[in-house]
Amino acid sequence: MTATLDLWPIGNCQVSALVDRAGRFSWGCVPRVDGDPTFCSLLDDSPRGGEGARGFWEIDLEGSTSTAQRYLRNTPILVTRHADDDGNAIEVIDFCPRFSRHGRTFRPVAFVRIVRPVAGSPRIRVKLRPARDWGKADAGRTRGSNHIRYLLDEITLRLTTTAPVGWVEDERLFRVEHSLHFFLGPDESFEGDISETVDSMLDRAIAEWRQWVRGLATPVEWQEAVIRAAITLKLCQHEETGAIVAALTTSIPEHAGSQRNWDYRFCWIRDAYYTVQALNRLGALIRWNSHGLSRIQHALQGRTAEFAVADSDNPVGVKAADVIARQTDECRMDTTARHELGFLNRTLYRLYCGFDIALDALLQAARRLITDANDLQLTIGRYFAHQR
Repeated sequence: MTATLDLWPIGNCQVSALVDRAGRFSWGCVPRVDGDPTFCSLLDDSPRGGEGARGFWEIDLEGSTSTAQRYLRNTPILVTRHADDDGNAIEVIDFCPRFSRHGRTFRPVAFVRIVRPVAGSPRIRVKLRPARDWGKADAGRTRGSNHIRYLLDEITLRLTTTAPVGWVEDERLFRVEHSLHFFLGPDESFEGDISETVDSMLDRAIAEWRQWVRGLATPVEWQEAVIRAAITLKLCQHEETGAIVAALTTSIPEHAGSQRNWDYRFCWIRDAYYTVQALNRLGALIRWNSHGLSRIQHALQGRTAEFAVADSDNPVGVKAADVIARQTDECRMDTTARHELGFLNRTLYRLYCGFDIALDALLQAARRLITDANDLQLTIGRYFAHQR
């Protein structure tokens, strides 16, 4: 395939995926954004969808000649419209569920796709080829009556769908006569009606994200761009621990020909600081607490891990690192997102991550200035009163 970095992120602060301009999942890791990439075709030099290609999920319209994409307003929920020259068209809605349920945030290790016929009699082909061991091997598969299980190294994923399971497994063309729902998530039985449940997840995810955006203090100008940037930064947060990754990808060079192709799926303290500061300025305040941090980067769960990167070239011809060793201290950054305002609020400018930016000194100086100003005001008031 010819990889591109023109990508659309979706996610739920637990997992994420990058969707390319063809509506194809080309990057996504489980069970967290720093896990083994199940979708890794972004770093694959095999022909798109051809023999030996793996690590992607595509839903192709037969004879497609045009593709248009957009986000639903104020959400990271992507809508891709495919059309052909004969008047056939479909829409594919991609998202990761995230909403409040039973007093807690529901954010499963799951990816959801909904295919809706828009015009004509469209025929589609679904190709779901998860990879394991950094793209070196296909995931094993087993099949049930209404699902397909994909056996990965760290987790087993189950695709539950209203589409014909056999045709999905065999990657056959079939006609779309009504909405089709695909739920790729934990290896658990899907409770309830698939269509109704997935549609409900979509509605609740839309409401949850728009409620979060509603609390942002966005500027009058450039609101759409600022909101989109804020949502993208939010997707870099691992809500379970509060850690914020520098980026959702790894082994992507900084520019063509560059050898700087680091793994940015760490919580780099510097990058996390700027992310927190940016979100705080918008009113999405994040309170950080940590325990004994001493390194400049930390894994999301604070574990030590070592893994090998697939021996393939990335999109711009720079060889990915062969082995990346992660040796980190315990890092659990418990966060609380609150909507409140305050002058020199302690949550705004200090990261409790083993260093201090002298906020206490700044606060003490501000208090002294306020005290001195009050004393000066009283002195001036007494002076003029005496003059009268």
